[in-house]
Amino acid sequence: MWLNLIFLFLPIMYFAIHWHYHKTDTFFKDFKTFFGINKINYKSFYKGILLFVILFVVSIIINLIVYLFFPQYNDLGKVSDTILSYIQLGKIFYFFVTLVVGVFLEEFFFRSFLVPRLGVIFSTLAFALLHYGYGSWVEIGGAFVLGLVLAYYYKKNNDLFINFYGHIIYNILVVLLAIIAVM
Repeated sequence: MWLNLIFLFLPIMYFAIHWHYHKTDTFFKDFKTFFGINKINYKSFYKGILLFVILFVVSIIINLIVYLFFPQYNDLGKVSDTILSYIQLGKIFYFFVTLVVGVFLEEFFFRSFLVPRLGVIFSTLAFALLHYGYGSWVEIGGAFVLGLVLAYYYKKNNDLFINFYGHIIYNILVVLLAIIAVM
């Protein structure tokens, strides 16, 4: 929980200090420009769906590579176990709310805040290391590769909502597939 607060407040505090010394427009216009928050429109949604497809295809390729060439390192069962433990504890609603909020905070922090300041590689490395919470090395590697796609897409489009749409659809599908796999 405290990590989510850092993801939210650190960029906002940084912006407030930055804005104090580098005002160009009103607070809210500068805030939206600073973080790549554009008007929500159908193009953002369409590009988000395209991003989801790219993430899903890359994820399948990563899983095939691990399954075919490195089966001894396939520890993705830890990820499924973590997801299913929430469901078994009756926390499905909590899990999905956390999923939505978590994805927004990840995109807000790693893409709209870190990518412009640290670049694609370092922001993606931080994103990947955050995913060790599942205890899976394959998850870290996959998060790094998918994080590169997300960071590139953000840098190319400078639109936080595109990344949010693609990332949230991807995560929800992965969770649903994990649930279906054990039924």
